[in-house]
Amino acid sequence: MINQKINKLLEYRAPSLEETSSFIWQEIGNRLISKLEIIKLQPKIILDIGCQDFSFSIKLAKIFPEAKIYAADFFMQKDNKLSLDKTDCNNIETINISDLKTVMEYDSIDLIFSNCLIPYIDIELFFKNTYKYLAANSLILFSGYGPDTLENNLSYCNKQLQSNFIDMHTTGDILMKLKYLSPILETQHIKNIYKSSNKILSDISGISGDVCSDKELLYKNIDGLYQLNIELVLGHAWVSSNKPKIIEVNNY
Repeated sequence: MINQKINKLLEYRAPSLEETSSFIWQEIGNRLISKLEIIKLQPKIILDIGCQDFSFSIKLAKIFPEAKIYAADFFMQKDNKLSLDKTDCNNIETINISDLKTVMEYDSIDLIFSNCLIPYIDIELFFKNTYKYLAANSLILFSGYGPDTLENNLSYCNKQLQSNFIDMHTTGDILMKLKYLSPILETQHIKNIYKSSNKILSDISGISGDVCSDKELLYKNIDGLYQLNIELVLGHAWVSSNKPKIIEVNNY
């Protein structure tokens, strides 16, 4: 079940396919999925949660052609599904996150991939629920925005959303408390430079949803160009091979 806090946070998430497919979202996702190059894993069931335009569901399907990929999001748009139909991937199934508990069993998922769904959800609730669905000896791979994101353009970021940006140490503590093993988080910084105010506003909107149209508030660097600072957090954690079976039945 989506609680009131999550509903409010989701209002700031990019509403359109064009915005969710922005350079920033793609760049972070590419950095996240590259982590699989050094992690030995042969998953049979994968959940791409917060899949948006299916870009990374498709990439996961090609990396793991023998796996079943579940592409899940809160609001499945018809246009997004049509874009998936045009691919040659036949191992992807789309589901709404609210239907997750009716489609998937607890302790059944070998890999959860989540690109930038945080900070649009309650972080602790997210990891608590994903733990239920993860099988023994499984992996969660996730990314999100760190607290320095939009630091030079805070006029365009809602304070509630900003307060939910990932703090690396707090998130690590949450993962340990919830019995994830060996959580590893790292931060990286991106500085995007723009000549066009419309382009930077579009990318800001991809992070914070609707934004102010007052271009005078946009930050310019010493060269007189628009600059957008992003702190991204990439993380992964394991589930123990001795994880007890989950018998509790709760709404997601």
